[in-house]
Amino acid sequence: MTSHNGTSKAQQLDHEEDDYEEDEEEYEEEYEEEDDYEEDEEEEDYEEDEEEKYLKYHDFFDEDSREVATFGAEGRSNATESTVVSMEDEPLTTHQKQLLKVQKHIERLESANLNPASWTMQGEVTAGKRPKNSALEVELDFEHNIRPPPVITEEVTASLEDLIRKRIAENNFDDVERKSSLPSHVPDQPRELDETKSQRGLAEVYEDEFMQKTGLAPVSSAADGLRKEAIQLFKAVCVKLDALSHFHFTPKPVIEDMTVRQDVPALAMEEVAPLMVSDAQMLAPEEHFTGEGVCKSDAELSREERKRRRARRKEKAKAENRESCRRRSLTNIQRQDANGSPPSKRRKVESQYSKSRKVFEELDTTNKKVKKVEAQSEVLKASSFKL
Repeated sequence: MTSHNGTSKAQQLDHEEDDYEEDEEEYEEEYEEEDDYEEDEEEEDYEEDEEEKYLKYHDFFDEDSREVATFGAEGRSNATESTVVSMEDEPLTTHQKQLLKVQKHIERLESANLNPASWTMQGEVTAGKRPKNSALEVELDFEHNIRPPPVITEEVTASLEDLIRKRIAENNFDDVERKSSLPSHVPDQPRELDETKSQRGLAEVYEDEFMQKTGLAPVSSAADGLRKEAIQLFKAVCVKLDALSHFHFTPKPVIEDMTVRQDVPALAMEEVAPLMVSDAQMLAPEEHFTGEGVCKSDAELSREERKRRRARRKEKAKAENRESCRRRSLTNIQRQDANGSPPSKRRKVESQYSKSRKVFEELDTTNKKVKKVEAQSEVLKASSFKL
């Protein structure tokens, strides 16, 4: 009995050991499976992170796809799965509708950015870069540097009507008067006799005649001065007529006159603007509209402005002093006249310089007398030689 009991106990112990070993093996297998699952999850997470780093534009917005996907991690049971909702099959939620609206707005903005912009949104555009007569269809703003036109009111029209009635009553008409026609025949030029002695010698006169006969010099006449003046007047009139008739620039006429040319480098340029353009369009806005000057404090003044103000103060003080001295002298003279005493006169003081002046005057008179006597003697000698 004892041996049978001992064997049964040994068998029980062996069975228990086997069960324990099997449990340990199952536990180890489960632990290994869990480790493998965690490693797989880590690898998937790493791969998803790497994919998110290199995401592209078409992964989110695709023109061909008509489905809206919600962002989520795929492959994990405990995470929110990405749901793709079809627009035709299932109804959309408010969040999905909002996402769809945002996607459409993004597509619209992208198409607007990719398409070429209109010529009005391209900055400075010349006539060759825009369609013909396209500027007439757009409201454009232009800045003009001229004074605004006067506002026509009832008072202005009434003043104009009064001025018109007054001129009609006074027969004051500013019409252009008709000029008389020029004579058809040229009058004969009268010959002027010059009785004054000519300053030119006979050699110069003969030289001019010879040059005119041979054609080396133009024939001079008394009307040359008038002819030159008429040419200058005609050139001036032509310039004004050219300015009124066309908008092309014409340079000023060349005036033949003696000019002193300085030996310095200079750059001569003609005016680019046409003559009929008003100078008002070339002025700055500050020159058109002068506002009230704002007084500056001492800290805002520059060095030149301080010197200028100090000089003005000194000039004003000097002028006041001169005026006060003049008034004081006038009051003294008036007081002396009232008392009856004549104003004090300065006494003439003779000095050695006044005596020397008299000596020089006497010498000058004697020299003149000697020259006169010598001239008379030469005349007498010439008359004696003739006889």
